[in-house]
Amino acid sequence: MPSKAKKTEKLDSELKKLNKEIGRRRIQVEHIFGRMKCFKILSCVYRNRRKRLNLRFNLLAGIYNLDW
Repeated sequence: MPSKAKKTEKLDSELKKLNKEIGRRRIQVEHIFGRMKCFKILSCVYRNRRKRLNLRFNLLAGIYNLDW
């Protein structure tokens, strides 16, 4: 999570650079999740067995990586 400035103090340049790097990585991950939501299993409530959620998510990630 990015750091926040206090009301009385501003962020120093190192923390600003770190926040910018965190934001860059975070937006990439958010874009990938947005693209993967074309699969209904990720955009709706999952109603099947919990044990298989990880397997299905890995399969969708594999399909996404193969396509991309």
